[in-house]
Amino acid sequence: MKYESIELTNENNGHHVLFESFVRDTGFLLQDFDPGVAPATFKTAKGYGQDGVTKYSAPLDIRNPRFSASIIGNGLAEIESLKQELDFVMNPKDMLTLKVNYETHGTHPESKIIRGSPDQSVDYSTNYKTSNDFLQEFKGGLDCFNPFYTDPAESRIALTSWEGGLTFPFTPPFTLAHRGAPTISVFNDGHVKTPVLIIFTGPAVYPKVTNRTTGEFVAVRKELLEDETLYINTAYGEKSIEIEKNGVRRNGYNYIDQNSFLSFNLAVGDNILEYSNGRTDLTNAVEVRYRRRYLGI
Repeated sequence: MKYESIELTNENNGHHVLFESFVRDTGFLLQDFDPGVAPATFKTAKGYGQDGVTKYSAPLDIRNPRFSASIIGNGLAEIESLKQELDFVMNPKDMLTLKVNYETHGTHPESKIIRGSPDQSVDYSTNYKTSNDFLQEFKGGLDCFNPFYTDPAESRIALTSWEGGLTFPFTPPFTLAHRGAPTISVFNDGHVKTPVLIIFTGPAVYPKVTNRTTGEFVAVRKELLEDETLYINTAYGEKSIEIEKNGVRRNGYNYIDQNSFLSFNLAVGDNILEYSNGRTDLTNAVEVRYRRRYLGI
């Protein structure tokens, strides 16, 4: 595997820096990158007289990706300017997104991202050979509290009750509205199950989305009006249910059936998602968004 570049973006102030494996003139030269590992802490129990132990769970701990690089500049003023920009990004008090661009087996470049905070301020070299008017070496790293690498962009799956139909004015040939696909197969080729963002769009009466593979479902117990949208986030530590109307969001927990699975996930491999609602004559939809999760790059 060849790491082409890594990009760090500070989510708090918007500053970002790009470290490249090849720098033609000036900039940040990536020398080494370690994507880190996701260490596990086993939760076990030992029975009386038991050989070995019984493992109950294996929660993952913080991942610590690290890098070493050099600032290349045309004089001390440029070196100091680039250092200043790097310091704006590498603030331990802020949250960063690390994007890794790489190639495998001569394929087109691929990317993964992970979020975290710098574990310290930038460690600049003080050796005169690697810290002068034209070169400044440094090291850094992140503590990533969610240890999974993910896709840079969300995947989006739409399930509709009806689609197509006439629009006015229209000219022949035209098609009548037809029933959309009530089920769809989603393949999660990530390394672990992934949470989702479910978006119910009104008008709809008691809409429901079910993962027939896992048996989990999320059902709405109220009617959604035409100008209402319900957002359900099932990610651990980020779980939320919000109802949006006229551009304003508020708490929407009272919209959800109490038997719903708020830990709704896409299992590794095939998932069959099904959409249903109490009024099949309404043109409505549910959208499922997710990012695949990876244990490594």
